[in-house]
Amino acid sequence: MGTSFACGSSTATLASAGTLTCTATYSVSQADLTAGSVTNTASASGAGLTSNTASATVKAAVTPPMILAVMPNEMGQGAVKQNVYIVGLTFGDGTWTPMSVQFSGTGITVNSVTRTNLFVLTVSVSVLPNAATTLRDVTVVNPDGGRVTELHGSDVDPAPSIGSLSPTSLGQGAASQIVVITGSNFLSGTWPNSSVAFSGTGITVNSVSRSDSTHLTVIISVSATATVGGRSVTVTNLDGGVGSLGSAFTVNARPTITSLNPSSLRHGLSNQAMTITGTGFVNGATVSFSGTGITVNSVSWTNATHVAVVISLSASTATGTRNVTVTNPDAGLFTVSNGFTVLN
Repeated sequence: MGTSFACGSSTATLASAGTLTCTATYSVSQADLTAGSVTNTASASGAGLTSNTASATVKAAVTPPMILAVMPNEMGQGAVKQNVYIVGLTFGDGTWTPMSVQFSGTGITVNSVTRTNLFVLTVSVSVLPNAATTLRDVTVVNPDGGRVTELHGSDVDPAPSIGSLSPTSLGQGAASQIVVITGSNFLSGTWPNSSVAFSGTGITVNSVSRSDSTHLTVIISVSATATVGGRSVTVTNLDGGVGSLGSAFTVNARPTITSLNPSSLRHGLSNQAMTITGTGFVNGATVSFSGTGITVNSVSWTNATHVAVVISLSASTATGTRNVTVTNPDAGLFTVSNGFTVLN
């Protein structure tokens, strides 16, 4: 709505065909700049008479930016706060807001826009998991309202999908074990360790490598104190796309050793029977002794609490204590320090 104001003396009389000049001040808003013009409409009234309405449009002096590149030009479904860099020309001074950069279609949220300099914009973008996988136009709007649109400047890729893991479980204490993730839409490139994550704590991802679009090879270690139970697994693609599978992996309890019988033998003895008592022993468990000179000839699983071992000690086996380790087939292990002694 227009604003009325007095012009001239309230007692002045305007002669026929006479003129009177009136001025007023209007502050141009950001909305006016964005619209690209301001239209001034005026009419005069006095002594019960109202003039015809006159109008004039003033176009805003805006500087259109130019987009040279959008990097990266792909974003994955489910990407969260991914940085997209728009390289161009004449990105103007002023206040840049999330509305300063727009992607066509739905499912893409611009969190923030930062003008690094005249030529680079840093844009934080999130993509909904169900965003349409299609090309998107990218529009940049300068603070003075100048704008440019890059047709098909960005693309939304399908999120990675996890089908299965092999193996699906490892034991507490497992170190540098290979886990193969089978799925789809795994993008080519160098995968950082952070690309694969296990819920909870106690599982460390040592490396991630892509075999092809359907297979990732992951090397992980499980701490001895990792919580036993199911874990969800999340894969983050190189374009920020995210896929998860609940209860895809399980941490098993490691075995424990409570006693060895006998707990000492003289060096030079061969084929000596030993029983290891503990908990959580699984058929296929192995036994090892620290140092050299002790050979494990055989390991026989009796039950979850007993393993029968046959060992030989060379004549040159050094006397002293040795650590004893039981390792289950799931690589879960337990070591008892100084659990066995080699006698003279």
